[in-house]
Amino acid sequence: MGLNAVGVFGFLTRAHLDHMASIDLTLADRTADVEARLGMQSRVVTDIDRRIAQIDAAVDEATRLGRPVGAMTIADQRRRERAEIAAERQRESQVLANLQIEKAKIDAQRRRAEAEVGPIRYLAELIGIPATDFERAVRLLTLALVAVLDPMAVALLLAAGVHARRAVSF
Repeated sequence: MGLNAVGVFGFLTRAHLDHMASIDLTLADRTADVEARLGMQSRVVTDIDRRIAQIDAAVDEATRLGRPVGAMTIADQRRRERAEIAAERQRESQVLANLQIEKAKIDAQRRRAEAEVGPIRYLAELIGIPATDFERAVRLLTLALVAVLDPMAVALLLAAGVHARRAVSF
């Protein structure tokens, strides 16, 4: 019975750790990928904003210097370029928004994975184990299950054996 209990404990603990590790690794890889792409895309949008600001600043500077005709000429020359850059910014902003949505979905998956073990965390806090020591709580709960269910199984087997002998003797 003791060997069986140790085996069951080891199996249940390994199953839990494998499950949590696979979730953590998958989400960590996806999170790192999305965050890297988010950073790059943010810089692309920032660069486009800088280019648009430079065009606007050139027009503003010509106007400020009292050359409205020059400002109008610059504005006319740069209007098409600015429109193309603004359209590019719109496309790149959409890519950035899609990446932010993807990151939010990954965060939601992480929260769902944490919610799977919510009852264990609740039980751990109930018996005084801090939520930060989650793995200890899982080991204790697994040990409690093994300690209660393994002897129960042996008792049921013994009871079934006694019942079977009585049934045969009648």
